[in-house]
Amino acid sequence: MYKLSIVVPIYMVENYIERCAISLFQQTLSDVEFIFIDDRSPDKSVDVLKQVISNFTSLQDSIRIVEHPNNRGSAAARITGIKQARGEYIAFCDSDDWVDSNLYEQMYEVAKRNDADLVYCNFKMEYLSKTKVADLPKKQNVDDYIRFMMMGAIPFYSWIRLYRKNILQERVDELYQLGINMWEDVLMNMRLSFCLKQIAFCPVAGYHYNQCNLNSYTFVRSEQSQRNILEVVRLVSLVVEKWQIFMFPLSCFRLNALYSISSHSSIEDLKKMNWPYSVEDNRCIWKHPIMSVDNKLFLTLLSFRLYKTAYIYMRIKRKIKNIILFK
Repeated sequence: MYKLSIVVPIYMVENYIERCAISLFQQTLSDVEFIFIDDRSPDKSVDVLKQVISNFTSLQDSIRIVEHPNNRGSAAARITGIKQARGEYIAFCDSDDWVDSNLYEQMYEVAKRNDADLVYCNFKMEYLSKTKVADLPKKQNVDDYIRFMMMGAIPFYSWIRLYRKNILQERVDELYQLGINMWEDVLMNMRLSFCLKQIAFCPVAGYHYNQCNLNSYTFVRSEQSQRNILEVVRLVSLVVEKWQIFMFPLSCFRLNALYSISSHSSIEDLKKMNWPYSVEDNRCIWKHPIMSVDNKLFLTLLSFRLYKTAYIYMRIKRKIKNIILFK
């Protein structure tokens, strides 16, 4: 059995897949399998990948490219990868990102040392000329991990995590919802978190999160993606409210979601937005322990229905951020 299965969905990444694949094939951890899911990418991503694979002859028996019959989205690609995995643990890597050569060796060692169901790590956000390091809180109590994840201190990104394979495979069809391709990691990690017994933290920042691919789901905001986020919020709220636990973190989570949607909306969309949790969540805006003051101010403007002011404020904020990060 492999120590680790790395699942990599592929779609529209011909300019990035070479760097990603080389960084994976150069891992210092032995006994790793690589599962690339071709989600019917219309560009030359798979051709570029096959060319890279041809240069790593010693690994070819541990590399698989699984083809979807049609484009099914990121959630379906992850499901396919999980079902195909044969490793003790599973990791995900987005195909426009890259990793340090010893990342998975260090994470696997932490997982084994702590007999962990899940390990999470720090990461780096890569801009054109700058790198920002995410320094995450170390939480090894599952309840604390859930609270900090819901409040936004620990991101929901699947690619900063190592998962025990059996836990994922036994629940794979319950963790994701087909058709949700924005915030699918949020839904999966929230549903999974209630099944975890032991977690661990690996302090290395060996994952490089590419902030320059403007075709990424992260940067594309459409009506469908907003509906996806709203549906994830509804499903997570149902789970948490059923047990009547983590209620304050739930309000923080919903405020984070509201900000994610509304900060990319037009004035008209802001006016039409019908946020179903406004009454209880608005009370928590300035109590949110993680959210920045400028984001709290934006949500406060929305709560007073000052939509034009909020829109102009966000436009100015985004321009300043782009000047700082992308110059």
